[in-house]
Amino acid sequence: MGLTCHMTSVNRVSEEHQIAMWGLAFYLLENLEEQTTETELAPAVLQYTLSPVMTQGPPSRLRLALLQGLERLVVSRSVGGKVREQVTKVAVEQLHQPNPRVFLPALQLLLSCMYTAFSHFHVLEFVLMGVGLFPGKCESVESSAEEGKETNPELLIQAMEKTSALFDRIKKGYPFEVELVCGVLPNLLTDFFPPSEILTRVIGEFLSTQQPHPRLMAAVVFQVFERACQLSQLGLLQHWVVLSLANFTQCMPVGMATWCLTCFFISASTNPWLRAMYPSIKHSPHKGLTTKLDKPIRFPHVQSRIGRCDYEDRRLLCVAALVFYNQLTDETQKQTFVSTFQSSAHQSQHLLADLRACL
Repeated sequence: MGLTCHMTSVNRVSEEHQIAMWGLAFYLLENLEEQTTETELAPAVLQYTLSPVMTQGPPSRLRLALLQGLERLVVSRSVGGKVREQVTKVAVEQLHQPNPRVFLPALQLLLSCMYTAFSHFHVLEFVLMGVGLFPGKCESVESSAEEGKETNPELLIQAMEKTSALFDRIKKGYPFEVELVCGVLPNLLTDFFPPSEILTRVIGEFLSTQQPHPRLMAAVVFQVFERACQLSQLGLLQHWVVLSLANFTQCMPVGMATWCLTCFFISASTNPWLRAMYPSIKHSPHKGLTTKLDKPIRFPHVQSRIGRCDYEDRRLLCVAALVFYNQLTDETQKQTFVSTFQSSAHQSQHLLADLRACL
């Protein structure tokens, strides 16, 4: 490729010249025939991008331009298959970079890779359905999307590894990064994983004693639980909530236990009055940052009561717990629910006295 000498001559040409040459290379890749792109040029160009993209230290203009160029190729579907898989690996590696100037474009690149692959699967499926190759599978677009979620254990592990970097960023990132990740994470999880595969991770992250942002994670929990209810997974959701109760009452201070339990019971409730108890608000803490954070965030008042255990908090806990308890249809779960709070009476008398009275 005639451009390679210009793109790799770091010590002999200026950064502006390299960026211009890379821009030309990306333009050619985007506009060449698909067969040529896949078999010849794309793998070679990707190989040349690895060195400057994976460089440690402060991000250069060239490094950021390459990440944006790779994203453009993915979004325009100029690359696919193995090349897109390699680009995805590059994006995941860059998510671990501490500098937000690298993390943000890397996140965009990862989302582009995952969703273009996701949409490609469904376009192919709908075409096959249209010619009769998938008879009996035309109930709805939503049900088809659910069938498209990965269920192969090995591939599920690979997909979860991609999202693990985002959970790590919630614990280690800057506040604006954490809010951004918590804004996109619920949709990412519910779009790519069945509820049975993500409830354990989401609940574990929310309850972790190393979690510095429980208020933001509460919104993630709410949206993931909401999606599980929409997919008729209420029984599975109730099972996990009941199993998790001991973690609240035994391992947390009274104020945090009150708040976390309230968030859990409201999130797992199908009662419209309880879910609509507080008005939805627009949550956009950083002006100029366009993200999915502008979507409504539920129970903002409950989120604001984090760590408190006043009369209002205990009263709301009793209401939410009672509604959740009455929705349980499994008698064994009801007995576990009651016994969990009874066995914890010696640790948090003030928290549980009113709750046991309601039950």
